[in-house]
Amino acid sequence: MRTIGLLAAIFAATAATADAATFLFLDDGTTTATIQDESVSDLSATPGVVTFSGALGAWSINVSTGLGFPFVGTADAPEIQLNSVNVSSAPGTLDVWVWETDLSPAVSMLSYDFIFGGTTQGAAEAEFCLDTTNSASTGCTTSLSSLGPFSGSGTLAFSDLDAGDIAGLTGPVAFKMRVRLEHGRAGAVTSFNAEVATKGPSVIPLPASAVMLVSAVLGLSLHRRRSG
Repeated sequence: MRTIGLLAAIFAATAATADAATFLFLDDGTTTATIQDESVSDLSATPGVVTFSGALGAWSINVSTGLGFPFVGTADAPEIQLNSVNVSSAPGTLDVWVWETDLSPAVSMLSYDFIFGGTTQGAAEAEFCLDTTNSASTGCTTSLSSLGPFSGSGTLAFSDLDAGDIAGLTGPVAFKMRVRLEHGRAGAVTSFNAEVATKGPSVIPLPASAVMLVSAVLGLSLHRRRSG
């Protein structure tokens, strides 16, 4: 019976993550592009890898890739990544999103590492958020972390990271990440990589005294059995 229960739990966790869907979304305030993993508009044939390449409004070059399950992450430790190169043909703002829906981790709390880095000839900032409504859109219910904005004259190299916990994970949820770019001129270039990796709560090791006590109890029990 225990084996059957264990197999059922493994199957449930695998099935929940198998339903996970990764999306890439670009928005310059006027024009948008939505690409779902393995759709006709996805330039990548690899499951869990979503790629867009083309012009969007005042952004003449956009080569963006979002990563999700099954390419990265696991059932109990979801992960999303976003890397992009973007060139503007006029001053403007561009939001590049990646999100993964229908995530159902086996634990109610996860810890995360959020990393953002690249180069920009304008300004760049990133946000990681949770959507408990599990919507395949840009909405979030909880903003978990933000990095930036990073800006400067010429070409600026930037890198930053943050870490924290995500609590209250019940039912299917969506993890989402948004990078906002601002360019003040034509011909400006930004390239970046952003990543969120999660893991379950750490197992707290027993103190040495507790280990010794357990060993002593087991040793005494074994001695009594032999004596009996």
